[in-house]
Amino acid sequence: DDGLQHYRLRRDVEIAVVDAVRAYGNGWLLPAGPLREPASRLRAVDAVVVLAAEPMPAPLPELRGAFTMTLVGDRFARVDDPLTTLPAAAFAREGVHALAGIGHPARFFAQLAAMGIAAAPHSFGDHHRFVAGDLALPEAQAILMTEKDAVKLGTKVGDRYWCVPVDLVLDPALATPWLAQVETRLRPERKRQ
Repeated sequence: DDGLQHYRLRRDVEIAVVDAVRAYGNGWLLPAGPLREPASRLRAVDAVVVLAAEPMPAPLPELRGAFTMTLVGDRFARVDDPLTTLPAAAFAREGVHALAGIGHPARFFAQLAAMGIAAAPHSFGDHHRFVAGDLALPEAQAILMTEKDAVKLGTKVGDRYWCVPVDLVLDPALATPWLAQVETRLRPERKRQ
């Protein structure tokens, strides 16, 4: 997320993740844009991983040869009782709202739409700390959110609150041989006795 610009942070391997939809935004560094480092910094990392719902049609120059990853999830867990789950089809009805306090809320809302859920969207800034007023949606029969947002709420919410747990699916080229190389690099050599 933001470790690359902390040069005092000891590093063995650098893996940068780039959102396929937003890419570099306006290309400017903070505070004028979303970047913490210039895009050219990607040429110095060990691997670039593109978070995409689908492969990028025309990758940016720094992303050629990048690995891909996707987030997959189609069941919802109740925030106050994570063992209670429902399929996405259970929320394809009226009265469903969605909260997202993540870096790109539109990604979550698009994920819901792809599942057939027409939720009323409520966007918040990344790392938003929810307060009672944010959750006061008396007309909502169900309120959907990401796992990241659910963790911030804890389990002291009612039974209307549901999150969608996701699994990370890595490009097999990264998940198998490349990560084995990383593991080898991270393990200290054993001294011969």
